Amino acid sequence: MNRSAYNGSVTGGDTTPGAGRERKTSEKTQLTSRQDVFSEQLSAIPELSSLSLGPLLKSSQPVELTESETEYVITCVKHIFRGHIVFQFDMTNTLNDQVLENAQVVFTVPEGYSQVASVSCPRLVYNEPGRAYTVLEITAEAEEDYNGLLGSLESVILKYKVKDCDPNTGEVEDDEGYDDEYALEDVDIGLSDFFQRAQKKATLVLLGKKRTKLVL
Repeated sequence: MNRSAYNGSVTGGDTTPGAGRERKTSEKTQLTSRQDVFSEQLSAIPELSSLSLGPLLKSSQPVELTESETEYVITCVKHIFRGHIVFQFDMTNTLNDQVLENAQVVFTVPEGYSQVASVSCPRLVYNEPGRAYTVLEITAEAEEDYNGLLGSLESVILKYKVKDCDPNTGEVEDDEGYDDEYALEDVDIGLSDFFQRAQKKATLVLLGKKRTKLVL
């Protein structure tokens, strides 16, 4: 990581005493609030709460799995728990003449993980957000070797049933519909997904254990 040498001069920004500390506190509060929101949302889903995942340790920033101008816009957030990763797939249907039902994301599970649960989005209507989830458990072998954590969700596909609808009213015109699928980008699992920043250090949060600290 590149570091800028401090030469004693200031070329802009807030020079008020304590401004930097207040800014860092504000950023930390925002991250905590975001994690609290995710934790509440995940605990409200019966299929996930039944797994007794424990406290949410970290949530990644959204990763785009499609281009923003495509008919379906999908992003992924990785939620790190003790021994599990919950993949949250946020979906938007940009087609006003289609309704998607039972939308779910399937993929090849990487080595070092096993799939233990999935939750599909029951109905995805025009321009209204929906979500699907997949839970992977970290194997005992991967827990013992950091390299075992690294991998990718490959052959990622959005599967769903399409039903044509009236673009003005949203009323479904085809009760039967048909099955279809849409290819998505792969999702990488990197070592950075398991680290939390704490001041100038990053702490590995895998399994809730502070196994090591790295100065970044």
